[in-house]
Order: sequence, then structure tokens, then C-alpha cells
Amino acid sequence: MNAGVVLIDKQEGLTSAKAVAILKRKLNLKKVGHAGTLDPFATGLLVCLVGKSTKLAQVGLFGRKAYEGVFKFGVTTTTDDITGEMISEKPCNIDIQKLRNVVKEKFIGKISQVPPRVSAKHVNGERAYKLARQGVEFNLIPKECEIYDFEITDKLSDTDFSFKVEVSGGTYIRALARDLGAIFESGGTLAALRRTKVGKLRVEEAVCLDDLQVSNILSESILG
Repeated sequence: MNAGVVLIDKQEGLTSAKAVAILKRKLNLKKVGHAGTLDPFATGLLVCLVGKSTKLAQVGLFGRKAYEGVFKFGVTTTTDDITGEMISEKPCNIDIQKLRNVVKEKFIGKISQVPPRVSAKHVNGERAYKLARQGVEFNLIPKECEIYDFEITDKLSDTDFSFKVEVSGGTYIRALARDLGAIFESGGTLAALRRTKVGKLRVEEAVCLDDLQVSNILSESILG
């Protein structure tokens, strides 16, 4: 196979690299990459590029991404999601309308965001997550990202809220949880995440790894 695209609906608990390895093995492919990592605890759309199509990961076709998930307030963790070690926990009861107002006022458009300390960002030639796990002190430089749409969809409990968001590439949804928690002085972490869209591609078009077939290798033309 010289080129093509495979849309995977990644399951929870699987790294993006492992998903690519399974794809290569099942379909006997030599060269496969992906257009944007999903954290292991996240599910949803992983766009895999086959053969010569791997070059397309660098041409800006996949910059805009959409997610849905759950924020949990009253908790902070080392990773800014529920997979990390607990740093603090306290009771709280967030008002949904106040939360929606903060999202509208402070988290729409271009914003400055500090990446999570447990991330793949480079710090003096080292990955930030490696330094964090070694207990090394360091600072990460804020970066600009853009939030195109952000909706708090429901209050699930005193602390848990479902959301939908559409963002530019490189935006950390974990950092949105952390920063919202800081505004409410409660702490906040990401409790669940599913990627629903990458560029023009939607998770409804994707296939689970267990159901993969050669016919799931699609033409580059689906990228528009």
C-alpha cells in the first residue's frame, strides 16, 4: 500500500503508538503514522496515515479538533487528568451558569495556555514528563492556542460537568480543566475525553481496531 488514510476509533487505555502498531500488524503495513496523539485514557478519532501519506501530517490539514468529555472540580492531579496522582481534594459545588459565563468570557478565541507539566513538551532538550517524574523543577512557556467553540453541556453532579469544545491543534484539554479549576479556587482535572473530529473527519467514520480490514484504508481524497 503506497498511500492512504485509516480512521481509528481508539479505545481507552491504549497509547496512540500502540494503536498504530496494531494497525500495522493487522493490515501488514510497513509505514504508518498518525495526525495527532490521543492520551491513553482518551478515546475517539485517531487519524492514521499510510505510506506516502505520512507526509500529510505536516501540511496543516489536521489543525482543528473537536472533543467531548467531563471536567471534575474539587480535585487537582499531577497530570491534570484522573490518571495522575492526587495533589489536593476538597468539596465544592460549582454553579453551572457561573461556569458557562467564565467559559464565554475567558475561554473563547485566542488564549495563552501553559502546557501540563506531564506532557511531551521539550525543556532544555528533555521531555517535560520525564523531568516531572524525576522531580526536577522547571517552567513551561505559555503558548497561544485558539478555542473556536466551547460549551458546558450538563451538570452531572456538584463537581462534574460534561462539555464540548473545538480547538486549534496543540491545545491541551487537560489544561482547560486545570485553569477553570484555578479560577473557581477549587482545583480541576479532566475526568473523561473523547475526540470527535479532526479537520473534516469525524469519529462516526472511524473503525475499532478489532474490526480492521484492508478495505478500511481510504484514499487521501477524503481529506479534501
